[in-house]
Amino acid sequence: MSEMRMDVAEATAVLGALDILVSSGAPANIAVLIPATENGPFENALLPGETIRYANGITVQVCNKAAEGRLILADALIHADAIGADESRLAETSESVITRNCW
Repeated sequence: MSEMRMDVAEATAVLGALDILVSSGAPANIAVLIPATENGPFENALLPGETIRYANGITVQVCNKAAEGRLILADALIHADAIGADESRLAETSESVITRNCW
């Protein structure tokens, strides 16, 4: 559980970098997507073997209960494409997606 706090720290670092960029007045067209999810034992939680369909129509079978980070990262990348991002960059080891030229 304590290792999960690193995801929060990394997302916070991405937001801090964005704040510096905005404060500097640099001419940039950047969107930062930080997907987040609650990883808990809820009655509607996905179970191994279940299949989900993403907004772009792709289906994925959930084979591992530790896949929630990758599943929501895929959601963010699909959203980046939907808003017209020309480029996407993943922040190191975190589930943050930095996109450029979004509109």
